[in-house]
Amino acid sequence: MSDSSEPSLRGLGKGYWQWLGNWLELAQLEGRLVVLAAVKMLALSCAVAVLAVTGWLLLIATIAVAAWQLGLPVVPSLLLAGLLCVVTGWLLWNSVKRNAQRLRFDVTLQEAGLKPREAEQADNAKHADSQTESDGEANKERYRAME
Repeated sequence: MSDSSEPSLRGLGKGYWQWLGNWLELAQLEGRLVVLAAVKMLALSCAVAVLAVTGWLLLIATIAVAAWQLGLPVVPSLLLAGLLCVVTGWLLWNSVKRNAQRLRFDVTLQEAGLKPREAEQADNAKHADSQTESDGEANKERYRAME
């Protein structure tokens, strides 16, 4: 009886390892496809960014030429175009900074032991003071519930 169960047990083990090998090979192939798709998306995104910048610069050049044709001298129209680019860049940079400040990983850092609870509470108090009263009250209740 033990003779007849050994070959089937070996066959079962062999079949399991073959299935696991096939599954890992499939996962590896799918991983390669995902990486290739990500590289393709990155390349296409770079091309879109270049085209968007080119279009933006052409739009500003068109505005400068229109101002020149309306009688504004060339130098002030180009300075106006340059100022428009600088102001737009500054506004976009401020938007990026504002969004970056909103990225807070307090709970993750706390769970990893990289941020103590006292620092989080002081941080939360600062943020609660900077918001309106109703938002501050809602945050305080939320932080009390987290404790």
